[in-house]
Amino acid sequence: MVFSPVDLGPLIVRARSTLGMTQEEFGYALGASHRSAQRWDAGDAEPGAHHLQTLVRLLYPKDAALATQIADVIRETPESLGIVPAAPVGPPPRARPPADLIVESIVCAAAEALALPPANVRPALRAAFERAKAMEMTVDEVDAVLSPKAPPHTNKAPLPRADGAAERGARRGKRSRGAARG
Repeated sequence: MVFSPVDLGPLIVRARSTLGMTQEEFGYALGASHRSAQRWDAGDAEPGAHHLQTLVRLLYPKDAALATQIADVIRETPESLGIVPAAPVGPPPRARPPADLIVESIVCAAAEALALPPANVRPALRAAFERAKAMEMTVDEVDAVLSPKAPPHTNKAPLPRADGAAERGARRGKRSRGAARG
C-alpha cells in the first residue's frame, strides 16, 4: 500500500491520546505488540496499512476528522473502509420553491377545480386554513378527511333505484323462477 507523504508519527500519538490508551493497549488494539506501538510513538517505525485501517475504525467515533486524516495516509476514506455509508450517487435533491410560489400554486389549483378566478378563491382558502389551524389540524389530517373514500364492499342486494327498476327486476326474477318450476 502506498502511503501519502505525511509525517505519521504525530498523527499516531494524537490518535493514541484521543483513544485514551497506553502504548501497550494501543498496540494490542491495532493487532500489534507493545514494542511496535513504542516504535510508532518514537517515529522509528510506521504501522502497516492494516493497522491504520483498524485505527481509523477505532478512532472515527471519537474524532472523525483525525480518523479521516489517517485514512488519507493509506489513500482510503471512512466510506471506502465501510465505516460510514457512501454519499448517495445522483443529483442533489431539488431545493424547495419559496413558500409564496407554493401557496400561489395551491390557490391556482383550487381556482381551476372550481372554474373561478384565483382572486375569488383566495379568501375562501384563507378562511379554510384559518379554521383548520384554529382547530389544530394538520394539512395531512384535512387531506385524509377530504380524500374520496372507496365504498365499503358488501354482499347486500343493490339499493332500489328511484325509478323502481331494481324492484321490478327482482319481481321478474321471482316470477320467472316460479314459472320455470310450475
